[in-house]
Amino acid sequence: MGISGASALDREAKISLAAPWREGLETGQTNVVGKMYYTREHGEGYGFGSGRLGIRTPSPEEPRIHPAVHQEPGGWHPASDRGPHTLQFDQRSDQNYAQRLGLIPDQESKPERKHPYRAGAFLGGLIAVVSLWALSLRRLVRVRTKDLREANARLIRSQEDLHHVNAELVATVQELSTTADELSRQYQELQKMESRLLREKDLLRITLLSVGDGVVVTNSEGTITMINRTGERLLGFHRGSAAGQRFCRLFPKKECAFLKKVISGEKAIRIDGMELVSKEGSRLIAAGNISPIRDVQGELRGAVVVFRDISEAVRQRTEIEFLSFRDHLTGAYNRRGFSREMSRLDQENFLPLSIIVADLNGLKFINDAFGHAVGDQFLIRASHILEKSVPERGIVARLGGDEFAVMLPNTAGEQARQLLREIRGLAKKEAVRSKQISLALGAAVKERPEQNIQTVYNTAEKAMYTDKISAGPGKRAVDLLVSILFADNPGEKEHAHRVAELGKMTALALQLPSEQIEELYTVGLLHDIGKIAVDTTILRKGPLLNRREEAELKRHPEWGYRILRGCRDMEAIAAGILAHHERFDGKGFPRGLKGTEIPFYARIIAIADTYDNIAQERGLSGPQEASKKLREEAGTRFDPDLVQVFVEKVLPQLHKEREH
Repeated sequence: MGISGASALDREAKISLAAPWREGLETGQTNVVGKMYYTREHGEGYGFGSGRLGIRTPSPEEPRIHPAVHQEPGGWHPASDRGPHTLQFDQRSDQNYAQRLGLIPDQESKPERKHPYRAGAFLGGLIAVVSLWALSLRRLVRVRTKDLREANARLIRSQEDLHHVNAELVATVQELSTTADELSRQYQELQKMESRLLREKDLLRITLLSVGDGVVVTNSEGTITMINRTGERLLGFHRGSAAGQRFCRLFPKKECAFLKKVISGEKAIRIDGMELVSKEGSRLIAAGNISPIRDVQGELRGAVVVFRDISEAVRQRTEIEFLSFRDHLTGAYNRRGFSREMSRLDQENFLPLSIIVADLNGLKFINDAFGHAVGDQFLIRASHILEKSVPERGIVARLGGDEFAVMLPNTAGEQARQLLREIRGLAKKEAVRSKQISLALGAAVKERPEQNIQTVYNTAEKAMYTDKISAGPGKRAVDLLVSILFADNPGEKEHAHRVAELGKMTALALQLPSEQIEELYTVGLLHDIGKIAVDTTILRKGPLLNRREEAELKRHPEWGYRILRGCRDMEAIAAGILAHHERFDGKGFPRGLKGTEIPFYARIIAIADTYDNIAQERGLSGPQEASKKLREEAGTRFDPDLVQVFVEKVLPQLHKEREH
């Protein structure tokens, strides 16, 4: 609706309406004053409208009509449907506008005429417009309020949905955070486990490489994949050179077969007494086990062989067993081993079972004369004679000292007696230091199961003693000792035989019994037997001896006595040998006996020994000088009665025999 003219009512309204928005506004500022309609003169104007009021001065080139309004025939009309309207002013427009409002008197204008009806009409129209505007505004507000409520409801629902989504998102985030924490913890645990496994693997590797036993690891095809240093050393390989080798090329066939069984799925197999040959050719005895290697799924991946060198242990065990059942000197069974074998062979399927008992003659003399080292050689040689004679199935044992025993399963009496003859024949061919081996032998046979085997053994032992005595009391021992004494010193042999012959002649002159004559002859033959224990260098020096050497030589009567005192029925002979350097006046040695305290045999041998020594040293004049020496020392050094018999009866007989 257009507005033209300027009634008083209009002016008042314009003033009342213009005052608020004009007051305090500058060019380009805006204010809100409700709804405004305006007219324009000279390109300027004012108006009311909903929205903002803008004031600015247009440029000369800019058209005077604001884009917010349009011109139609009959005047300016509001463009209320185009949104807020902006009024444009310049200084001239502002002045014109103030004049129209009555703020500045219009000098050219004349006082207007009052029209009361127009004011009423204007006011009524204004009220109507305002009412319509209010109704429209109310409807618009109601519509807009409804839309706002719906929008607000939708917004609330969206907010609720967003709240639920946000809650779910928060829960998901929390769950993801918890999962992330758990994964982080598990990752840390895995790292720790991996680190621990690496340490354990390294420790296991170091342990395998450092362990004292040999360790060989193979794959499922039997190829060596790892070997520690001990294994390389035992097999003779340089470091790392054994890897890739075939197990069966390095180990015996039996152990190779064991490995194949283990790789095929069998359980661990123990190996004992495995003989290995190193690359350098050295041999050793090994023991250990072969075990399968399975992964976590239980699948067989190979095998591990752990072995150690037991060569020393086997040697010690063999030695212990040998010492338990074998004689350490001869290698034959000892008494314990013989008893075990006797129990084993005391079965009917071994009948007839022959037992031979043997005794080495003169071992006591040999040990006392030459020492136990020489005696041990006699024992070893005697054992070899028995083992050489006895068949392979026979058992040879040294029961102790000089006693041996032989058991012959499935051997009859005649075969046993033939074996005795073979043993004696071999003994005659064997010698130690040119001294013949002498054995006393006896045999017995178990032919029936009810016979006691110990009784059979006792029978064989009695037969052995019978054989020992049948050669005469001490005869074999004496022969053996004489051969030992004279083997390295022919001069002593001749001297001993001459002294023995002189002693026998003295016994005949005294008309002694034959038994004493024989014993006196033996004393003369063995009177220097103790010299066996004297250093040969001293014997060869003759009379040029120092005090120490002379003192050692004077001990030969004691050593002779020790050699013979343990022999059966030779006590008198041993006593005569011990005292043959005693003096009748008590100034002799070794005990300083006097007169008849000196054994009878010793007093005779002392005279015979001195005579032969002087007679042999002085040549042709020796017998006369020796006879003279005996008469001079009769009663001091020698028994005077025996000297008289020796000079008056023995020497004439001796000269007669030499003349013939």
